[in-house]
Amino acid sequence: MNLFLLPLNKQFSIAFFYGMISKKIGDVMNLYRILKNAHLSRKEINGEIKDLNLQEAVVSLKREEEFSSSSIVSLTQNGVLDTNDSLTVSKYKSNLKNLVSKVKQEKVMTDFRIIREDNIFPYDWKWRVNSKDTAREYARSNFAYQLRMLEAEKKRGSLKNDFPFEIPSKREDLLEEMGKLESTFGMIYEPVKYRSTKHFTVNTPLEYTRPYNQVDGDRLFTVIDTVDNFCNSGYGYSADYQDAYLDVTHEPLNISLDAIVLIREDRYSELNEDVKKQLQERRVVLYRGDEATAINMVLSEEGVLPYRPGGKYMEFDSELEDIMIHSMQKFCSHNHLDYAHNHGNFNGKGGHFSDLLDSYNQERKQFEKEFGQDMCSLLPEYKGLINDTFYQYPERIMRVIGLDKVERTLASYNEWAKDAEKESRHAYDRERSRITPGIHELFLEVFSMIRDSENEFFPEIRDDILTFFHSNIVEEQVSAAYRIRKYYWDKQRQVH
Repeated sequence: MNLFLLPLNKQFSIAFFYGMISKKIGDVMNLYRILKNAHLSRKEINGEIKDLNLQEAVVSLKREEEFSSSSIVSLTQNGVLDTNDSLTVSKYKSNLKNLVSKVKQEKVMTDFRIIREDNIFPYDWKWRVNSKDTAREYARSNFAYQLRMLEAEKKRGSLKNDFPFEIPSKREDLLEEMGKLESTFGMIYEPVKYRSTKHFTVNTPLEYTRPYNQVDGDRLFTVIDTVDNFCNSGYGYSADYQDAYLDVTHEPLNISLDAIVLIREDRYSELNEDVKKQLQERRVVLYRGDEATAINMVLSEEGVLPYRPGGKYMEFDSELEDIMIHSMQKFCSHNHLDYAHNHGNFNGKGGHFSDLLDSYNQERKQFEKEFGQDMCSLLPEYKGLINDTFYQYPERIMRVIGLDKVERTLASYNEWAKDAEKESRHAYDRERSRITPGIHELFLEVFSMIRDSENEFFPEIRDDILTFFHSNIVEEQVSAAYRIRKYYWDKQRQVH
């Protein structure tokens, strides 16, 4: 018998009869809801009647019962997490409810995970300092924008030969055509901008910190790891749910075997074979839907309460907020970290000294003209034009040389840059391998001196501190470390 051929009141009577037999009033209410939703949905699909018989309703009810206990349940199915699936969302809400109950009962939060969302995959499962020696990236620039715009004009068949070219009146058409180009089209594969620290969030998706640090989410990779390596490194500065950072200019930070990598399912094809092979060494979760929700869902199934679970899934009350903040403060105190020490340093005030130091590093500028120089070598007949107008008027170069030649030159340079990236990274790793246990202890000692000084003697030893943090040669860092340590020792003797 098809249940939905009966009047609605008869369907509910059968539901009640089923509930009386099972002696579970809660089951009756759940089954009532399932039947009602199914009944309503059958009216909404192009006039077609979509049935759900009583047996299917009971099966659905049993699926919900699987996570109705106080246990934490998995949300991934065959390695895939769907943030829009209704059953997954219900399980997620159940996990959150159970985790909140646990935290409130214990009056403390003890489970923390560091999270880093990045477009650059951590080669060899190590987080390294961003520098010309460790990584390159496709960089947005005026050159890239102009090339994309001219290519879009060419595809629309309206590229003019006269200089200067004119943007068509229907700008939205041009932008639409530009959007069809490959995401990295026109971009130069340049060394990343130097930064002496590596930043993470704690139990919080990057997207949910936007009011704090003005960053965008939706990165290619999300790595969720334990905090052990972070805390035990000896190079930690500060931690907060929104931002936790440490120095990695001396020794990379290992990613543990327990780490989880999240990748959007429809972007997995973007990965090269080397990355796919490396991913076999860790747990990988492909997800569909919202990135921030996927991160929080994985945290919940790991038994970790997200700091920002999302307002539509639950609301934090003041009691829970206080417990979580005090727990983070306790965590920082126990691991000798500052609590919520802002990294941004404006005019030498308000942040950590490393941010100010990074502003003195000019290595990115040394490589800004690299591509222009490469164009000169590949197109010597245009050397004068390139040198005169490359940065100020890149569209003029494209117009005179021709888009095809410019694009071939760019492709050739980017292939060279990828090989150069591998070579420089291997050289960097070889240099880091020279750090002996004794040098490691020296680095930690001097690092602690600089950090604890709160910039008190910073101006007098700035050059040595710059070398200590920024040099890619261990011997230079060691020499600077000895001078810095002597400086602080001498200051201490003067005080006493």
